[in-house]
Amino acid sequence: MKVIVGSGRLASLLVTMVNSKESFFIYGRNRKTVDALIEFRPSLKVSTKENLANADQLFLCLPAEGYSSFFEEVGPLLKKGVTIYHMATALSKEDVITYSHGKKVVPLKLAGHALQAKRDQDALFVVEQGFKDEIDQIRTWFPAVKITVGSEADVLRANSMATKAAVRMIIELKKELEMNNLSASLVDQMIKQTVSGVIRGYVENDLGHFAKKIAEDLEGKGGTPQNENG
Repeated sequence: MKVIVGSGRLASLLVTMVNSKESFFIYGRNRKTVDALIEFRPSLKVSTKENLANADQLFLCLPAEGYSSFFEEVGPLLKKGVTIYHMATALSKEDVITYSHGKKVVPLKLAGHALQAKRDQDALFVVEQGFKDEIDQIRTWFPAVKITVGSEADVLRANSMATKAAVRMIIELKKELEMNNLSASLVDQMIKQTVSGVIRGYVENDLGHFAKKIAEDLEGKGGTPQNENG
């Protein structure tokens, strides 16, 4: 019995990538969001707390702060041989082994942003070395998911660096736009759409002429960068 635990963004991402031929259950305290996920993927079934005693694989899509209470409530019900795929970026495998009283724990960490990965249908998960069988199973259960081998520390560091850089950029850009006396609606649209569109175009080497010229100037390929006055 395979169970996705949680019904937030990470669980929602997994649900969109489940192999429809596979039997999956979903367990969560918020029945409204659980029902919404099942409506999206009717092949899913609801798991009760008591059903978790039959789980062979648990995919923990919980925030780090939710692990302790989950294992306090459900831990005694879990079978000895259950495999726990733990996905909270801020927790280590050793933390979860302690919470679960020595159960088998496989770190399965998303490199990126769950909501954006769902929109793009492009998710990269990182699994530690030594879990080849589990990686093969994940690829069967979630065929659209990309898997790479790496450490939990690498994912935490990369996600932290990218998140910090993105937030810093947004804050600085918003201040700069507002200092130019632009309307609130224009400021919001630049941040919401122009930034994400340019980033995608840059990564995919598909910038428009205007953005490509700016990129070349900033990269030093087009001579001295021009200021806003030309």
